[in-house]
Amino acid sequence: MPTLHYEYRSFPASTIEVGGDDLYLGTAVATAGELLEDGNTDNSAGPGDTGQAPELMLVGEQAYRFVLWNVSMPSGETFDGFTVDDRVVTINATPSSSLVATAWYEPIGGPGGPSGPPAVVTYGLDRVANRFFRASPIEAVTPSDAWTAGARSVLTAGGAAIDAQDRIEIELHVKTFLRIDRDAAFEGWRMRGRVVAGDVLTVEPGIGGIAIAVFRQRVRLKECPAMPEYLAKFLRGIITSDLLHELRPVPSDGPKPVRAAIGVDRFTEGCEAATWHAGACDAR
Repeated sequence: MPTLHYEYRSFPASTIEVGGDDLYLGTAVATAGELLEDGNTDNSAGPGDTGQAPELMLVGEQAYRFVLWNVSMPSGETFDGFTVDDRVVTINATPSSSLVATAWYEPIGGPGGPSGPPAVVTYGLDRVANRFFRASPIEAVTPSDAWTAGARSVLTAGGAAIDAQDRIEIELHVKTFLRIDRDAAFEGWRMRGRVVAGDVLTVEPGIGGIAIAVFRQRVRLKECPAMPEYLAKFLRGIITSDLLHELRPVPSDGPKPVRAAIGVDRFTEGCEAATWHAGACDAR
């Protein structure tokens, strides 16, 4: 039977430049971020299961403040059957495998605390991997002078409208017949105390805090049909008289046909014009 486990973590600082990996903040582990506390032991997971995160957690002399919930599956699948109401997370569907509900926290107070003009700091969350992207999730900000391209912080003294990137690239493979693109598509903004509709997070003058752009992994397949049919048959081991004619034309009294050399670019040309196929491949 699927189980549900609660955990409480502090997400890694964006100032980490050494160690970890190129894609996500923090160390290269399954779930980055300092584990503050383990929750319940693994209970059965099903509709109606609810957890409420504490507003504040204290570890030693360091205080942490709740930011958001995320529910993920260690199997790497995507689970959509949950809802979040600020500090409360509710499971609404029976999962196909075990779940981990993670309450993410930010460190507050003490040295290195907030200072300077009001600002919103943004993070991109890969909700399938349950990790935060190293890259800023921001595409554009209005007014433009409130943000420096590539930064995750937005000045909000005069208010701001923050537009998220449509997707963040994870990896790309180009095969002989297929282009495989794994990326994370933007789903929506999460910021405490407000409901955000659409792709743009609007922040009133003087408001600060942390905003999370939530992304969902997906795998997209694109056929590359530009390879000549005779070559595709040859690679699949299909030998026909027509194929032999293509490979070795019958001599004639006229000039022998000249076949252009097959370059690597001919294997994949036309991929951009082909159609992406997602469907069952989403978020795996």
